[in-house]
Amino acid sequence: MDASRYIIGPEDSLQITVWKEPSLSGNFPVRPDGMISLVLVGDLPAAGQTPMALSNDITQRLKKYIQDPVVTVSVLGVTSQRSLLVGEVNRVGPEMLTPGMTPLYAILTPGCLSQYRNRPRL
Repeated sequence: MDASRYIIGPEDSLQITVWKEPSLSGNFPVRPDGMISLVLVGDLPAAGQTPMALSNDITQRLKKYIQDPVVTVSVLGVTSQRSLLVGEVNRVGPEMLTPGMTPLYAILTPGCLSQYRNRPRL
């Protein structure tokens, strides 16, 4: 996953590290509303930003409390990228999309299509 291009989404999991500040560092879930909560900073939007942009935002907000903070944001879990499968498939419901995976690829994964699906006749 290219951290410079990945867009954080709701329900992703982030690791935020503030150098020399272990009490401010840790794993943070992105809430369904796209926000995260940090000590000193409070609630701030994470969804829709790249990890680098979020890192810069947190750095700016922490400058009120810490001299020259160094913040790193890493994506631990990608759970915001989903496609809902319905119809003649074996697994009805949300399907996690990995980087580069399209909804069509999720449908065509082995064992996904139902044996009772309407097959074209040649």
